[in-house]
Amino acid sequence: MRTKLNATLIERKDYLNRIQQEKEEALKSAPAGNLRISNNKGKIRHYQVVTKGSHSGKYIREKDYPTAIKLAQKAYDLKVLKAAKKEILQIDNYCKLMETDCVEGIYDNLSEERKRMVEPIYLSDEDFIKNWLDRKYEKMGFADGEPAYDTVVGTRVRSKSEALISNYLDRWKVPQLYEVPLILKGYGKVRPDFMVLNVRTRQEYIWEHLGMLDDPVYLEKAMKKIEVYIANGYIPGINLIITFESSKHPLDLKTVDKLIETFLK
Repeated sequence: MRTKLNATLIERKDYLNRIQQEKEEALKSAPAGNLRISNNKGKIRHYQVVTKGSHSGKYIREKDYPTAIKLAQKAYDLKVLKAAKKEILQIDNYCKLMETDCVEGIYDNLSEERKRMVEPIYLSDEDFIKNWLDRKYEKMGFADGEPAYDTVVGTRVRSKSEALISNYLDRWKVPQLYEVPLILKGYGKVRPDFMVLNVRTRQEYIWEHLGMLDDPVYLEKAMKKIEVYIANGYIPGINLIITFESSKHPLDLKTVDKLIETFLK
């Protein structure tokens, strides 16, 4: 059962594993012993305590102050390492619990007849994607002679660039819908090139491709459209993805890849 919380915990565990590796490597070259700091009437002194159980230690002179720095870092790294290991263990235990006794998994274990009769508190990724893709809306047709390009998901789109974007989305297994009607206050009905879904976070994004930026009329309309998107709460980098091109600067597929990787995976 992969819930949003589970996905977040897995990311957290990956981060903690990196921290653990970094600290274990750093501690290999740390000085022996621990740091003791004394404050006698405002005068700070540093000591390197090597003998276990000793409370005195060797006085660290000013010229050897880097040793004190390394010992302070060592103490910090040991605490971080201990906390990281503890948290990793807790995450592992919780994920094991989620595999067997999570409330979200109850629906998956029902018969198909019972599934049809209840409203679940959680849908699996597969069911969520299916429901999202089953959205009912009237599709725009193509005028006689209007260019049309087929994509690998079976959608007909209006430009080669849109076809490339659609194919890249499919390559990354990102659910997509083409030209879903949307009402924007202050503008009216628009049909964004794509509605796309981040399955992990279950967040929906609009993807607009601005394909003729060297056409002044097109550019003016595109700028107005983006302004209205923002006024209606669709913010670039938050829930709006924009790509663009002109006759001299074609669509950069590396940019498409990076956008998908950043926002949709």
